[in-house]
Amino acid sequence: MPDSHALSQRKTKIIATVGPACDDVATLEAMIHAGLNVVRLNLSHEDYESHANRVAQVRQAALI
Repeated sequence: MPDSHALSQRKTKIIATVGPACDDVATLEAMIHAGLNVVRLNLSHEDYESHANRVAQVRQAALI
């Protein structure tokens, strides 16, 4: 896994829109380790509670 300094020096950022297919922390963790920098939520789909749960999962995956 690349060190955090190398990740912060990249000029290209990876942005992903996450939805129901990414509803587990292990998937989100794998995406982050693969180079994901920014998570995007499409708020036109699902309800706010689902999005709040997904944000919590992303935060948990980012800490691992």
